[in-house]
Amino acid sequence: ISVPLAFYQATGCASKHSALIKGSLAIEKLSKIKTIAFDKTGTLTKGSFSLKAIRCLGVKAEVLELLAYSEFYSTHPLSSVLIEEYKKVFGLEIDPKRIKDYTEIAGFGIRVLIDDKEVLVGNDKLMNNNNIKVPKYSSDYTVTHIACDKKYLGYAEFCDGIKNEAKTSISQIKKLGITPVILSGDKKESVEAVCGVLDIKKYGYELLPQDKVKRMEELQNDGLVAFAGDGINDAPVICFSDVGIAMGIEGSTSTIEASDIVILSDNLESIVKSIKISKKTMKIVWQIIVLSVFIKALIMFFGILGYTNLWIAVLGDVGVSILCILNALRTSNYPED
Repeated sequence: ISVPLAFYQATGCASKHSALIKGSLAIEKLSKIKTIAFDKTGTLTKGSFSLKAIRCLGVKAEVLELLAYSEFYSTHPLSSVLIEEYKKVFGLEIDPKRIKDYTEIAGFGIRVLIDDKEVLVGNDKLMNNNNIKVPKYSSDYTVTHIACDKKYLGYAEFCDGIKNEAKTSISQIKKLGITPVILSGDKKESVEAVCGVLDIKKYGYELLPQDKVKRMEELQNDGLVAFAGDGINDAPVICFSDVGIAMGIEGSTSTIEASDIVILSDNLESIVKSIKISKKTMKIVWQIIVLSVFIKALIMFFGILGYTNLWIAVLGDVGVSILCILNALRTSNYPED
């Protein structure tokens, strides 16, 4: 009675702090993690982008138009920024009739026909895979390249601020003896900038979904690993991790379904609180097990020697149950230490 009750109360306690934990196994594993890996965009950063600049070889307005039309059907946070900028500059709505054969390539970008012209929008790898040469460039921001009919046009830069609670949360995670890691599909400069602010030593950049899974396998050699992300590209690594954590507000449906824990507020502090709750819960569960086994074994021992009677056995059974239940109820309170 008391052990399931402890997990039930812990789940309720976590929900009060905006964390939906799907079952007792997730609590047990979360209490034992040695590493927690984070996606960058939308998890450690706010995911609320703004257009910094468009660096192009031609007319900026024309490049902006192609970018906005290419991103019209996309659910990526960058798409809304480009569409709003297009409306602001041109004062027009997107005409879907000009868009054909829209294809979103996971981990790379978008291929689409606009006015029967093939437009590619995405990262360096998308350009390289289509034999489009990307000139050397340097940027500390998130970058999206664009090409039309196999001709490179330029790239757009986007700003994204780090979440206010990120630095404090990462510091608390370290105090719990857990190593933070960033596994991101963004370019090196952007990831290193975030690592510098948050003091994270281990990171991976320009990772495709399958690359994140491989890095997860490497991290699991040192113990249980949790992964926190929000995008559809994070769904495979969330499934493969020991504890998958999805950011619920901006997270994709597939990521939420694949996760063990959903952070309803997208606040990183809820992850820290979930870890603390899980550790306290497992401590109490072991107290319950040791207490009940010890007292009952003691009564059995003295019963064999003839020093106890039925009433003491009943008192031991019922009394231990009451003590364990009261102890289990402690998991409903968040551990402040």
